[in-house]
Amino acid sequence: MIHILQVFLVSFTSVFLLGFQSRAVNHDNYWMAAGNSLLIGVVQWQVWALADHERTFLVSLVFAAGGSAGIVSSMVVHKKLLQRWRKPKQ
Repeated sequence: MIHILQVFLVSFTSVFLLGFQSRAVNHDNYWMAAGNSLLIGVVQWQVWALADHERTFLVSLVFAAGGSAGIVSSMVVHKKLLQRWRKPKQ
């Protein structure tokens, strides 16, 4: 059986980066979007490598939970970064 934590982390990271990419593009953060695309490619390679190993209901649930946590986390992190970067100078 695949290590469940590995499945969760790969799913979390993949969806986090995809969500972060969407927000970066929507906010015209060109450098952030470019760098993030490189990371997406690396992580997607890991997603597909894991997908061929085991297909059980438990692995599917863990993968889905990682994605749910990843998308919400990316939204929170991106919002916090924008708030920090756009904070008025005093």
